[in-house]
Amino acid sequence: MERMEVLSSSVRIGHPLTYAVIRKLTEFYLRLKGGLRIVGAENLPTTGGIILAPNHVSYLDPPAISIGLKRRMASMAKAELWKNKFFGKIMDGVAAFPVHRGASDREAIRTGLKRLEDGHPLLLFPEGTRGDGVTLGKFNSGAALFARRSGAPVVPIAVHGTETIMPRDGKGKRAKTTLVYGKPFLWSEEGSDDKFNERLQREIIALAAANGWTIKPPESGSEAPSE
Repeated sequence: MERMEVLSSSVRIGHPLTYAVIRKLTEFYLRLKGGLRIVGAENLPTTGGIILAPNHVSYLDPPAISIGLKRRMASMAKAELWKNKFFGKIMDGVAAFPVHRGASDREAIRTGLKRLEDGHPLLLFPEGTRGDGVTLGKFNSGAALFARRSGAPVVPIAVHGTETIMPRDGKGKRAKTTLVYGKPFLWSEEGSDDKFNERLQREIIALAAANGWTIKPPESGSEAPSE
């Protein structure tokens, strides 16, 4: 039986082999479907807890984002994904943990903070659900909460192409995937959740613009989505 890393008596950080296989298969798939470009991987801290905060456009995003990291990341995912026992085992294997949306999930918050405290990267989608790749959804409070309470640096990430390969409607096409990892910053540099979210939005938009595509800011008055 393969060994699991243990953060506490009840919190696991996945199966090393499962994680490695999923990451390699995703990389192979993305290259096959149109190519893969990784920019700014040198901005990723190689030690300590960090928060990975990308725009979200496809179910491919989590394994795609892991390709640029030299270490395993944990991720928060909607609890519904564990309804299928087989898929749930895969989610456990890739160090994902469930969050029940629509209410404050204290257990998920404790788990995420513990993983950051123990020095693991944590993937969080500030939009909370998949967007269209054109306009950001309004950011929810999740990334700001974890950044504020943990003190961990936050890495803005811009993702492009996965929304074409694996879109919401299932009618995928070939496309080149681009992953851009920005320079990390701290919640304390902004001093409030609103200012933190505004900066994170600006950083993601700027990363996209510097690498050949456009992401628009959230529409005025839009609500943070809950898929």
